Amino acid sequence: MLLIVAGLASGSFLLSQSVYATDSYLGMLMKYPWYELMLSENGNRNFFASLFSALPGKEPIDEKGEKAQTIPVLVYHGITSEPDGSNVTGGRFRSHMAVLKKAGWETVSLEEFRAFMKGEQDLPEKSFLLTFDDGRKDSFYPVDPILRALDYEAVMFVITSQSLGENGKASHFYLTEKELQFMQGTGRWNLESHGKLAHELYPVGPNGQEGHFYSNLLWFEDKQRQETIEEFRKRIYADLESSKKELEESLGTSAVTVAFPFGDFGQNLFFDPSLKSIRDILLQGAKEQYSYGFYQWWEGEGFTQNHPSPETFLIKRIEPEADWSGEELLAVLENGRAKTLPYYDALSENRGWLSTWGSFELGGVEGLVLRANEDEAGASALLDGSGAWTDYEIQAVVESESQTGVFIWVRFQDVDNNAACNFGKDFVHIEQTVDGEKRVIQGIRGISPIFKGAFQVGARVQGRNVECLVNNEIVVRTQFLDPVLGRGGVGFKMWDEEVGRATLAIKQVVVYKP
Repeated sequence: MLLIVAGLASGSFLLSQSVYATDSYLGMLMKYPWYELMLSENGNRNFFASLFSALPGKEPIDEKGEKAQTIPVLVYHGITSEPDGSNVTGGRFRSHMAVLKKAGWETVSLEEFRAFMKGEQDLPEKSFLLTFDDGRKDSFYPVDPILRALDYEAVMFVITSQSLGENGKASHFYLTEKELQFMQGTGRWNLESHGKLAHELYPVGPNGQEGHFYSNLLWFEDKQRQETIEEFRKRIYADLESSKKELEESLGTSAVTVAFPFGDFGQNLFFDPSLKSIRDILLQGAKEQYSYGFYQWWEGEGFTQNHPSPETFLIKRIEPEADWSGEELLAVLENGRAKTLPYYDALSENRGWLSTWGSFELGGVEGLVLRANEDEAGASALLDGSGAWTDYEIQAVVESESQTGVFIWVRFQDVDNNAACNFGKDFVHIEQTVDGEKRVIQGIRGISPIFKGAFQVGARVQGRNVECLVNNEIVVRTQFLDPVLGRGGVGFKMWDEEVGRATLAIKQVVVYKP
C-alpha cells in the first residue's frame, strides 16, 4: 500500500511538473483532432490515417519544378481569442494557414532558410518562413495544433528576461523555460533571441521622453546626463550576448538569429544624421553574435520578400494585419513572388504595385495614377516581385496634365541602392544611388522630353550599360553603372515644384529582355 501511495505521489509530482498537465496544453491536445479534421482536406491527406501514422514530410524539390527566387517571412505576435485591434485572432490565423496550404505554400525550417539565403540550397517556389515574436503563451498554445495538422513549422523569438531565470518559472503571459524545452522537443519550433532587456521603453531625455532600448542613448536621471556612445556600445553588446548565451545554456541549442524588438534597428535615426553611429554600432554588435537580424517590413520600404545573398544580414518580415482574410494574405505573398520576363501589365488590377511615396490609384481607365499628397511634392510606386531581374528594357505610356517630371527606376534594390532614368522638363539624367549616396552619372540638357498628352518613355539596362529612351529614341546612355547594381526591379516616381499638385497616369507597362 505504501508503495502504491508513494508511486501515486511521485506520479502526481512528475505530472505537475510536466507541460502536459497545464490546462492550456490539455486544451491544445483536444483541439488537434478537430484541426486535423478541418485542415486535412487542405493538406490532401487522409484524416484517419494521419491520426495513427507520422505526418508526411515536405516533398523534395523536383529538378523540373519551380525553384524559389525570393522568400517571404511572416511574423505574428499573440494569437488571441477575441479581436484586440492589433493581434490576429485564432480564427483568422487558422484561415491564413489553411488558405496558404491549399494554395501550395509550405513552411521551411530556419536552417533551410539560412542555406537558401547563402545560396547553398534551392527551395521550392511558394516556400515561406513563419515566425512569432515575444515568446508569448498565446502564440504557442493556439498555434501548435495547427502546425501539427498542416505539417508546418515555425520560429519563436524569445525575450530571455521574461521566459528564463526567475521570471520564467511561473509566468502567466510569457512561455516558461519548461514550456520552451517542450516546444523544442516537438521538432516544429526553432527558438531564437528577441533580446534580454530590450523589449521595454526606457527614458531617453530629461523631460520624460521614452524610446527603444536598442536604438537610443538612454537618459540617466540620477546623473542628469545622456548615455555616451561608449556606454551605449557596452550595453547593447552585453544584451545581445547575454540573450544568446542564456538561450543556449537553457535549451542546449544554438541561437543564430535575433529579431529586433519593435522591428527597430535604428533605421529611423537617419532623420538625425549625428546619431547614425547608433545604428552602425547596433548592427555591428548583432552581426558579431548572429547570422541574421529580423525586422518588420513597412509600407514605402520596397520589396516584401527576401532575395538570397551571402552578404545579407537584415531580413524583412510581413506582419499580417488583424483584419486580413486568408485570401488577402495569399494575394500579398503571390504578388511578391518573383515575376518572369517578358512582363506585360495593362494596369487593370494590382499585380504587386507598392506605394513608396505619396499615394496611387489603380484599376480604372487611367491605369496606375500616382498622386502627390497635399503636403508633398510627388509620389512613387514599385513593382513587387521584380527585384531579381538583371538585364531588361522597360517601356511605359504615360500622361501628365501638369507636365510632371517622370522618373523610371531600374535595378531597384532598395531606397538606398538603385538606378534611374530621370526625365525632366529640359533634361534627361541617368542617376544611381549606392548606399544612400545619389549622383548623376550621365545627362543631357536642352531637350524637352515631357509632352502634353500621352507619350512613351523607357529605360534599358544590360550589364553596366544604361540607356534612356523617349518615344523609342535613345536620348542618353552610359557604360558606367556601379557593379553593385547588378540586379533589381522597376518602378516609377514623379514630382512637381508645386507641393500637392503632381499627378502622373501610367497607361501600360511592358518589360522584356533586350
